[in-house]
Amino acid sequence: MIDILAHLQKMGVEIERPSKPDFSEPTMPQNAYNVVKQYQKSIDFDLSIQFKPQYATGLEGDSQTLPLESLWGIEAGDDNIEQANETLNCLDADPDLYSIGLCYGSHHICISNAYPGVYLYTNGIEDPVFKLFENIDDFFRALAVEEDEPMDDPRLGTVKVNLRF
Repeated sequence: MIDILAHLQKMGVEIERPSKPDFSEPTMPQNAYNVVKQYQKSIDFDLSIQFKPQYATGLEGDSQTLPLESLWGIEAGDDNIEQANETLNCLDADPDLYSIGLCYGSHHICISNAYPGVYLYTNGIEDPVFKLFENIDDFFRALAVEEDEPMDDPRLGTVKVNLRF
């Protein structure tokens, strides 16, 4: 598995590496534990983080990307991974799915206990599960800071001003 924390830091996400795990026994599926133990604390992205899914969902829009809002952590609070998964269970999601984060629109980024890959769970549609990536490494490698669109407005131009005081 890639070093998730180092990859996020390289993108400009400000987060410190925990000195030691705050939890030793997994209280979650092993594959989720292997991910969350690397950063432990919830990450709400200040930067606009996006990813281009390996498999399109139809939700990407013109940019062909989806924005990532947060990754769940183990500390108490609104972004606690256990609470997020209680919410996912209340949505009648497949019990094999385990949420590790949130995508724009309150869609859950999930890994499966039964199948390899990373999935998107969307609430309120007939087929709510989309496979995004073959594995967790591909998901984290696909994360990127959203590039600002260049201002290409013909009304904007160079203005020369001479100020005299």
